[in-house]
Amino acid sequence: MNEVKQLRTGFVETNGTKLYYEMLGEGHPLVLLHGGYMDRRMWDDQFDVFAQSYQVIRYDIRGFGKSALPQIPYADRQDLYNLLTFLGVSKVYLLGLSLGGEIALDFTLEYPDMVDALILVGSPVPGYPVELMFTKEQLEQQIQRWTPFKQARLARNVPAMVDVLMNDETLVPSPNYPAARQRVRDNLSEYSFVWVLDPAPKQELVPPAYERLAEIHVPSLIIVGAEDHFQLHKSADKLEQDIAGARRISISETHHMPNMEKPEEFNRIVLYFLNTLKRERVKGYVLGPGESVLGPGSSVKAGRASSGGSITLMESHTRGGAPMHVHSREDECFYLLEGLITVQCGDDIFEAGPNSFVFLPRGIPHSWDVKGGNVATLLIITVPGGFEDFLREHHEAGSMSNEVKDQIAEKYGIKWIRN
Repeated sequence: MNEVKQLRTGFVETNGTKLYYEMLGEGHPLVLLHGGYMDRRMWDDQFDVFAQSYQVIRYDIRGFGKSALPQIPYADRQDLYNLLTFLGVSKVYLLGLSLGGEIALDFTLEYPDMVDALILVGSPVPGYPVELMFTKEQLEQQIQRWTPFKQARLARNVPAMVDVLMNDETLVPSPNYPAARQRVRDNLSEYSFVWVLDPAPKQELVPPAYERLAEIHVPSLIIVGAEDHFQLHKSADKLEQDIAGARRISISETHHMPNMEKPEEFNRIVLYFLNTLKRERVKGYVLGPGESVLGPGSSVKAGRASSGGSITLMESHTRGGAPMHVHSREDECFYLLEGLITVQCGDDIFEAGPNSFVFLPRGIPHSWDVKGGNVATLLIITVPGGFEDFLREHHEAGSMSNEVKDQIAEKYGIKWIRN
């Protein structure tokens, strides 16, 4: 693997504390901001995936994970600015969940020239007036909802605080996602809860984001779990209404952490949105015979970079084929120019000859072979793009073990199916 793709970790000093960060991948910087009571690990299902296309930065917000919370005034937006300055990053995409969404909003308003896109997940709107958010009856329900947590906090009873959060109807993954739910419990159980037990003076943005959303003029995506608390849906209404051109997506059967509950669907939504931003910079081009977007020796006619992530198209001359495998991220297509191939897709087996088109949808195991030991010439197309990155790493693995090759395939959402 290239050096630029190696994991970089460390601490950055900012206003009396040290923030722990991790950075992976290359490309446009993408910052992941975690939710309250959690830490950077809540992005485990996104970090490696997004790093295939972006320089991904995740960090522990002050008072969470490995980042301490000293008793001095602070502003999370300033901490983020200091982190990016330390890393030499001047332009970012921001992806924030809950508390992380609030920080992303404040940062975008404070440093608008540094933000190229904004993704908010289950994000409250800082400064949303309580009297506009809740009716009197709803406010009473909120007080009842959080009274057990307040009692546990006053008693400094961390296990009880964890239990209250885990028993909330929308805050954590539902029992339908036991693995995600256990990860959240483990994360909460490791947390000191210093953010609420020993809070430091926080310097809020003035005027608050609620009054300034119309100042945001970057591509914005609002994601909300379909079964999240109504407060977050009402906040999403405000964000969608006031941020010009904002797009909104609801993920079915999820609560407040859709990135952990339905990670594959969440990742597809985020990557598609970011790919649309790339497409704004994509230009048309023409390749002559034997030319490739990747230079001499390559057969790739269109790839992730050249198409803005929309398609990969390769020309293949082969006597071989591909053993049984399944894609989770892309559909695969062939257009056969010369030769004959046998294709198995699920339980179906069929043959294809010159001028035939083959469609192999994601999620269905398939394989193919060239018939008769002859050479077949075909165009291999995958949608969306990026398949060439997998082929490059797989080729570089050479004669390494199947275990190593399986790990590479898993990284790109591909699984080899062996008897």
